[in-house]
Amino acid sequence: MVQRPVQSMSDTSAAIRAAREVNAETLSPDLFRQANEAFLKAKNEYRLKNFNLAEKYALRARKLAEQSEFESLQGGATRTSTAPAEDAPPPPPEPYDYPEPSGTPAVDLLQGGGQGGNGGNPPDQAPEQPKAPPAPGTP
Repeated sequence: MVQRPVQSMSDTSAAIRAAREVNAETLSPDLFRQANEAFLKAKNEYRLKNFNLAEKYALRARKLAEQSEFESLQGGATRTSTAPAEDAPPPPPEPYDYPEPSGTPAVDLLQGGGQGGNGGNPPDQAPEQPKAPPAPGTP
């Protein structure tokens, strides 16, 4: 059984990020482009579960990324930490204060609850008394 090349993929991703930090995309564009293409092939083969090919492409991409980084440093580049990380997680969302529940008035009315035990009526009003049906024979 072939193992997944997780470490190779991770190392390659780090090598490409390191090359990007020294502006290899402008100082050594050919090698950097080849490294990115090889890494895209590696990710595609990994996704298709062709782990041998994925590792082969990942190793090639890592080598090219390291070469482009070295060329860039020889060309006078310095490391910058302002380059956006491709795989950086997004910042956490701001916390949201949920409002406190205040009950459900419709349920209180149906259950006969509410304020003061008078069926949900305000305290200064008495609950309405049901009217008795008219007596038979009265107009």
